[in-house]
Amino acid sequence: MQKQQGFTLIELMIVVAIIGILAAIAIPQYQNYTKRAKIADVMSLASGDKTRISEFYSTNGEMPVASTDEAAAGVPITGDDASEYANVVYNRTGDDVAELVYTLDNIGSGANGSVTWTLNGSNSDATLNWACSTTGIDDGLIPKGCSAAADG
Repeated sequence: MQKQQGFTLIELMIVVAIIGILAAIAIPQYQNYTKRAKIADVMSLASGDKTRISEFYSTNGEMPVASTDEAAAGVPITGDDASEYANVVYNRTGDDVAELVYTLDNIGSGANGSVTWTLNGSNSDATLNWACSTTGIDDGLIPKGCSAAADG
């Protein structure tokens, strides 16, 4: 009677094939996960910026002006200090309308675009509504909180 000393070549090849199949599925899923996480990081930064601009508008009756009111209001500074994944630009497009544009960078294919949050204070119901729009980002990577619908 012979004792089995180890694995056969066929058994080892089957194990390697299974690991290869799992890796082929897991690696793209992980890459999408990391892209979504980076975009979510930028979106969380936007929430604080949106709050500061909304408070400034509620207090002063107009949007902050980037060169003067911005520092006093704590509105984000235009530049690359928003996040390691995005640059932010604040634009005042009118007394009642402003926007924050986050240009995404170093995230990966399908995710290097921009997220724009627009605040319109001139609504007839006197409420402040934020609307989110994106360009250059795959639909599957956009967080649920970012849609064309108004967001408070």
